[in-house]
Amino acid sequence: MLSRKTLETLTESAAASNELTLADEWEITEEVERAAEAFHTDVCHVIPMWARSHQHALDCEVDTFIDDLTCPHGQFLILMTLRGEGVGIWDGELNHLFKHTRPYGYSRNQTIEGLGDVLKAVLSYHVDDCGSGAMNDAFQNAAWDQARE
Repeated sequence: MLSRKTLETLTESAAASNELTLADEWEITEEVERAAEAFHTDVCHVIPMWARSHQHALDCEVDTFIDDLTCPHGQFLILMTLRGEGVGIWDGELNHLFKHTRPYGYSRNQTIEGLGDVLKAVLSYHVDDCGSGAMNDAFQNAAWDQARE
């Protein structure tokens, strides 16, 4: 699951983007925790399915791939990919897991880009690069609910 620090940072970011100052003793809300748990559940469902059906494209064991993408840092990279941030699964950190990182001469769905397409299609309910999704809503609600008066 995403780390508590990540959840705190994203709540603070939501507050800052709305020009809000969080109260001195704010906390991660239950809504944020539930959204993070739902995201974790779906990531832990889609990554193994993709890995097992694309194991020919991996340059590692399937279990290694699954572990690397379902751990807190892997989920952070997935989340940042979905949000369209400056880091993500595509930034080179995971290249060692794939035989081919770009679709030059290979099917796109066998690369990091293909995995990104699947993640965006399956997980966009949680978060996307337009500020929508249950997880984005949870961060926004937490920021507004716990802003200083």
